[in-house]
Amino acid sequence: MTNTRDWDPEKGRISFWQALAMIIIVGLATTDILVPTIIADLSGRDAWLTVLTSTAWAILMVALALSLARRMGHRNVIQYARDVLGKWPGGLVAFFYVFFFISQAALAMQNFHTIMMTVFYIKTPDIVFDLLIMLVILYAVSSGLEPVSRLNEILLPLGVGILLLVGVMALEEVKPAEFLPVLAEGAGPVFSGSLRLTVYLAQGAVIFLMLYPYIRKKGENLLHASIAVATLGLMMLVGVMAIGVFGIGATADMRFVALELVRNINVGGFVQNLDALMMAIWYGGIVAKMIILFYLACLGLAQWLGLQTYRPLLLPLGVLLAAYSSIMFDNPNETVFFITMVEPGWNMTALLFIPAVLLTISFLKRQ
Repeated sequence: MTNTRDWDPEKGRISFWQALAMIIIVGLATTDILVPTIIADLSGRDAWLTVLTSTAWAILMVALALSLARRMGHRNVIQYARDVLGKWPGGLVAFFYVFFFISQAALAMQNFHTIMMTVFYIKTPDIVFDLLIMLVILYAVSSGLEPVSRLNEILLPLGVGILLLVGVMALEEVKPAEFLPVLAEGAGPVFSGSLRLTVYLAQGAVIFLMLYPYIRKKGENLLHASIAVATLGLMMLVGVMAIGVFGIGATADMRFVALELVRNINVGGFVQNLDALMMAIWYGGIVAKMIILFYLACLGLAQWLGLQTYRPLLLPLGVLLAAYSSIMFDNPNETVFFITMVEPGWNMTALLFIPAVLLTISFLKRQ
């Protein structure tokens, strides 16, 4: 083992495009599973306005994370939290982020279980999926940041392209009248839905908070980061299209809106039964998101503990991730409750409140 730590920016760097690809995957991979149903239930006909509003707020939150990261330079949030807040408060904030990454990875694994066990592989034991997923995650994370980013860079265009294709093919089934009248019940439903959706579209902000020291700075641009978040919004509009196809009531009662939208596609009797294609998208996207979040958890915990490398943490954190995911929720209804009532505050703390406090205090200290 060399004295160079795994998080040394000189050891492994990623391009700004690869960072943006991670932002999109982290924000999209699990958002299009249960969230569209929740948004349809909360916002009704104005779900499309909820998506637009949420996208705008998410861009601001990602911009906040980028501003903080630029100000702190060659350190990530685990490292500069102690410098800004002090040893103990900063240490607690740093540990909060480690737990946040593990919990989000566990939630992604739980969503993966929900899809596999209720749609595709009903009789397969959970342990089979846990073992297969953990082997993939452990192997990918042990390879380091650059292989993880390259894998994500390959998967993302395929996933986005297929989702856009699904949206185009479903467009002829959309009934515009289902989205009228606009704001019939006021702005309340839009605000309620935006609170839930914004925190998902902005989750990719953690890439700037944690991996900014690794990013090659050439060509970095807030506009490009905004385009990445806007791409997430466009993907969510594809899910909202289900309201125009099935109606508000039916969409709000669906468990997997995107899957039902795919099943409804029938172009000339030739293009249909695309369930397996949708499964491939979800599988690749969710696993990629879990790999990224697990990498951030291992990296953050190693830095928090002052270790030379994160690799000794791979197996114990992997066991913790699998165990936490298995006991997290008993059924999909509990998952929906968590996303609706708990997740907004949890994400807002990590993506908005703490970064805002850190940025404010850093300005005050330098004056």
